[in-house]
Amino acid sequence: EKGDIIIDGGNSLWTDTVRREAAISARGLRFIGSGVSGGEEGARFGPSLMPGGDLESWKELEPVWTAIAAKVDAATGKEKWAFDAKGAVVSTPVVADGVVYITSFDRRIYAVDEATGSLKWQFPASGTNGSFPREWFFATPVISNGVLYAPCMDGKVYAVNIKDGTSAGLFDVGDAVSSSPVVVAGKVIVATQEAKVYSLDAAAGTKTLLLDFRLSDKQGSATVNSQLSAQGNTVFIHTLLEDKMYAMDAATGAAKSLSLGAITGTPTSIVATTVVVTSVVPTTITVTK
Repeated sequence: EKGDIIIDGGNSLWTDTVRREAAISARGLRFIGSGVSGGEEGARFGPSLMPGGDLESWKELEPVWTAIAAKVDAATGKEKWAFDAKGAVVSTPVVADGVVYITSFDRRIYAVDEATGSLKWQFPASGTNGSFPREWFFATPVISNGVLYAPCMDGKVYAVNIKDGTSAGLFDVGDAVSSSPVVVAGKVIVATQEAKVYSLDAAAGTKTLLLDFRLSDKQGSATVNSQLSAQGNTVFIHTLLEDKMYAMDAATGAAKSLSLGAITGTPTSIVATTVVVTSVVPTTITVTK
């Protein structure tokens, strides 16, 4: 009937949700698309739900979603605020000095007040509108010296001044970036999917190629998808198809392979001189210098 709400809970592509909502609303119906994530932990303690659609429909469904979802506020179980990014958000937001920085599939970077959820500024990435995976923000951005560095699948790293959202530079690294970078000595270390590692500095306007893993890989098949980790001046990088972990000097690009055996995980924590890597099987591998 007119005014009914159709719910798609099948993790549909967000652009399909936008298209379906427009088509269905033209027929007097309402539409909500919702992603669901969480696996077995979500089944036990509440999933992560990612609804999208018109605001009035969401207000009707919010009590249901809130009741079954993992809770935001650990003390009260109540939602603190909600911010409407115009595209899906898969990268982890960065929080610094009371501001939450969010990258979205709509190719925008948002700065949101941590306390209220109100928009402080937004930065539109150049070019297209985010209709294809090669245009999306997957990696979690980092902040260095007042600049947010946001790697993108379009082969560029967008540098944005966190004070006002203006551009601080644009770095073309030549290939998609899905791994989150790290900051070492004020420089941003970023790896492309084609396993090239760069050092970026917006203040100096420099982009330095530190290492190309495919030059040393006999099969030329090394890829980097997992987030980078750092301890001191050492950056730990996992190359997926090789199943190798490397320790790289952030200043020189010199790297050595760590003998871990076959893994598909990423460094999850670094304590002193210990690197902890978790594989897809229930095993934790610890490597010490």
